[in-house]
Amino acid sequence: MSRQLRPSKTPKSISRKSGTASCSAPGNRISAVSAVRRRAETKALQTEHLRRALALEADLLVLDEACAAWQKDLADRELLKQAVLEKPEVQEVVLTGREPPDWLWEAADYITEMKCHRHPFEQGIPAREGVEF
Repeated sequence: MSRQLRPSKTPKSISRKSGTASCSAPGNRISAVSAVRRRAETKALQTEHLRRALALEADLLVLDEACAAWQKDLADRELLKQAVLEKPEVQEVVLTGREPPDWLWEAADYITEMKCHRHPFEQGIPAREGVEF
């Protein structure tokens, strides 16, 4: 089971076993290869979701957390850019997330910044399916 190093702990050794780079500290082990593999799998999955969404005829396309996907390179960036810049004329595209890239800032018709004043999470209510996710 992989766990992240706590900030107060520093790696004691770095070893390479059977092509896997790992960094160990007492009671902790991080596999760099598995993290890279998971990131690549996530990017492939999110890119496929984006392709499927773009294949649909829709008046409104909502790409939730697209800015984070762009920043963290978790979806094909050129496909995401195409979704915005080459959209059908009759389609509205809504992207959510923080810190949009410059090209998106320039291309956007609307830019809205939201600020939370109250949230159920603050009262101990966990995220609810169909509401927060």
